[in-house]
Amino acid sequence: MVKKGIFFFRFLFSIFIVTTAFASEMEAQKHFDQAVRFFFSRNYDGAIAEFTKAIELNPKFDRAYTNRGISWMEKGEYDRAIDDCSIAMELNPKQLQAYSSRGNAWRFKGDFNQAVADYTKAIELNSNEARLYNNRGATWVNKGDFEQAIADFTKAIELEPKYAMPYYNRGNILYCRMNLKGAIPDYHKALENDYQPRNYPYLMLLITLQKTGMSQKEYEAYKREFRNFVAYNRTYDSIWNISLFYLGNISEEEVLVRAQKGRNEKQIKEWLCEAYYYLGEYRLLKGDKKGAEDYFQKCIATNVFTTAEYQNAKAMLKRMAEGKP
Repeated sequence: MVKKGIFFFRFLFSIFIVTTAFASEMEAQKHFDQAVRFFFSRNYDGAIAEFTKAIELNPKFDRAYTNRGISWMEKGEYDRAIDDCSIAMELNPKQLQAYSSRGNAWRFKGDFNQAVADYTKAIELNSNEARLYNNRGATWVNKGDFEQAIADFTKAIELEPKYAMPYYNRGNILYCRMNLKGAIPDYHKALENDYQPRNYPYLMLLITLQKTGMSQKEYEAYKREFRNFVAYNRTYDSIWNISLFYLGNISEEEVLVRAQKGRNEKQIKEWLCEAYYYLGEYRLLKGDKKGAEDYFQKCIATNVFTTAEYQNAKAMLKRMAEGKP
C-alpha cells in the first residue's frame, strides 16, 4: 500500500507540474498577444514589456524573443535585436523569422555581410519566400553588387508576380544605371501592384520620363494623373510634401522646413534624406548641376543608407563625377 501511495503521489505531482507548465504557457501567450497589439499600434516600449513577461513565464518561447527583437529594431536598438533573434535561433534553429529579422537588424546596423548570410540561411529554410529575396537584394545594393541585386529582385518577382516592392527596387537599379527604358516598366508594375505609398513610383516615373526626352504634351498628361492621385490620396507627411513640391504647390524651403518636423531624430533624418534627394533630382532636371550636387551630398550626409533615396543620390553623384549625363 505504501508503494502504491508513493506512486499515486508521484502521479499527482507529475500532473501538477504539467498543469502548472501549461498554465504558464497559456499566460505567456496572453502577454505575447497583447505585445503584438502594442507593436501594431507602434507602442514599442509596451510591446517589449509584454514580450519580456511572456519570456519570463515561458523561457523557451522562441517567437517571443524574435518579436521582442523586432520591437528593439523599431527603436533603433540593433544590438539588442540581434541578441534576441540569436537566442530564438538557439531555441529553434529552424525558425525562419529569426534569421530574417536578424538579417534586417544586421543590415540596418550596416553589417551587410552578416545580413546576406542570415537572409541566405532563411532562404535555405524556405526558398519560396519572395520577401527574403527582396531583402537580400536590397542588401546586395548596399554592398554595391547590382548584378546579384537584380537577380534576387527578379527571383522575388518570379515567386510572387504581384509583389510590388521588388519591381520598384529593380527599377531604381536600372534608373541609376540610366537604363531608363528598362526602369519605366518596373515603376509601372510597382504602381499596378499597389506599391505603398504610391507617391514613390509616381515620382520616380515623373523624373525618369522627363529624362527620356518625352514630349511636353505626354509629360503634362502624366503629371495630371499624378496630380489627381495626390489630390485624393493623403499619404504620410514626408513624401506627400515632396509630391506637393513637384506639382508646384510648395517651395523648396517649405519642403525642408516640414521635413524637420518628424517625431524623433531618426524620422527627421529619414525625411531629410528623401527631401534632399528629390530636391537634387529637381535641380538636375532644371540644369542646375551645382545645386543638384549639393543636395545629393546632403542626402548622403544623413547616412540613412538603407533607403532607395540614399542609394540613388550616391549613384547620381558618381555619374556626375564621371561627367556622365
